[in-house]
This record gives sequence, structure tokens and C-alpha cells, in this order.
Amino acid sequence: MKILYSIMIVMLLSVNVYADESIVTLSTGEWAPYTSEYLLDGGICSEIVKAAFDHAGIETALEFYPWTRAIKMMERGRVTASYPWVKRSDIQEYALYSSELHVQVYSFFTTKNFSQRVLSMTV
Repeated sequence: MKILYSIMIVMLLSVNVYADESIVTLSTGEWAPYTSEYLLDGGICSEIVKAAFDHAGIETALEFYPWTRAIKMMERGRVTASYPWVKRSDIQEYALYSSELHVQVYSFFTTKNFSQRVLSMTV
């Protein structure tokens, strides 16, 4: 729940001058299953963000763009917020970040026979 409130607070700090002030306009791109205009409810991250705003009684409008355009729309004030993004210095110049929406861990795996050779390697 703490994450949801953090997301809400950060997004509410922005001002959207082009849209109805009672609707928060959000931009994102295609990154299934996290965000996608082809998935029910826009993907996992979209569900989390929407739930945070719903909890606060705030209506949202979601717009999908190519990633570069999604962030430019926020930078130029045409949408209130954009998600999900990793922390980047260029975005931090004009935006505030919430807590993480999700954390990913990437691993390497191999067959059991090969794994003994891999585990004994040193870098």
C-alpha cells in the first residue's frame, strides 16, 4: 500500500495543462506484460497505478506511445505522469520518481551437467 500512495503523491505533484483537471492523463509504452494497450487493464503496472488513483477517487486516462514520445509528453506537460521507468539522470531533471512499481531479478541458468563447469569458473 505504501508504494501505491507514493505513486499517487508523485503523480499528483505534476500539472497537466492540456486535459480536464479532474482526469489525470498518464503515458506509457509497450512492454508486455507490464504495460500494453493490447492487454486487459493495460498490463500489470497499469493496474497498480490505476488502483492507486482509484483509491484516491481520481479518474485516469491512459495513453500509449512509443517510449521516447511517452516521456516527452510528460516533459512538455501534455500528460501528468509516465510509467514505468528506471531512474535516469535526464528524467530526474524535470520529474519526481515514486517507489518501485516492481523489481526484477535476471538470472542465468543452464543444464545440471554443464552447471558444475559454470559454477567453477572465475571472472
